[in-house]
Amino acid sequence: EWTWSLKAAYTLADGDLVYASYDRGFKSGGFNRQETLCFILGASFCLPDERLTFDPETTDSFEVGYKGNAFNNRLNFNTAVFYQTYDDFQVTSRFPPSSIIVQNAASVETMGIEADFTAYLNDMFTVDGSVAYIDASYDSFTNAACDRTVNKSTTCEQDLSGRTLDNSPEWTINLGGEYRNVFTPMNDTELFVGASVAYRSDVYLIDTLAPDAQQDGYALLDGRIGLDSIDGPWTLTAWVRNATDEEYAVTGARPSGHSDGLRLTQGLPRTYGVT
Repeated sequence: EWTWSLKAAYTLADGDLVYASYDRGFKSGGFNRQETLCFILGASFCLPDERLTFDPETTDSFEVGYKGNAFNNRLNFNTAVFYQTYDDFQVTSRFPPSSIIVQNAASVETMGIEADFTAYLNDMFTVDGSVAYIDASYDSFTNAACDRTVNKSTTCEQDLSGRTLDNSPEWTINLGGEYRNVFTPMNDTELFVGASVAYRSDVYLIDTLAPDAQQDGYALLDGRIGLDSIDGPWTLTAWVRNATDEEYAVTGARPSGHSDGLRLTQGLPRTYGVT
């Protein structure tokens, strides 16, 4: 398949940059296999013929952005607006009782805005952050897999047209800061103290968008303190991740067989150490 990328950029008098791009992407089609249960237990455990192949996926992506700086380079920032469409979007799904296959959603549309910045408040304090709002939804997906809690048949389908994609949070926000200064007892060493918080809004963890597989929005707080040799090769850091011990899941799946349960992969709890 032919793919292409077209980009145009213009540098302003103050060094800021304006750009636009258009890209075409491609992912090949392929084959799904029948599970062993199909040959042992018969047709009710077999995927129908139309599930045994999946089509290529193509995508068209448009982006317009601005990269700038201000206050004598003490503030650097980037913004971008994008719009992306997918034809025959490939979705990995589990069909009862145990088949994991790839199937095609007819069309998907994604649009959003992203921005990030780094601000050097003075020689000691730095603040950085980013924010992204993304609307990713199925324009047309009339033959999506049913959730096992609704129907355990390999032929069961549901219409997810207009629904949000799984594992696609609307909001992703990050904010951090660091203090850094010469460590007086050791003039060739810097002391640094930093913290950051990362927020992710609610998502569905499995492709069927089942209500019991929804992870609520959560925020993670990290921190660090340490010493850094200015001209030398060493850094000593004491750190903590997920300082508030937030409980959250990062992936989900229905287990194999006929179980209606939900298997979750938990995110790391509070973790700390010295490096």
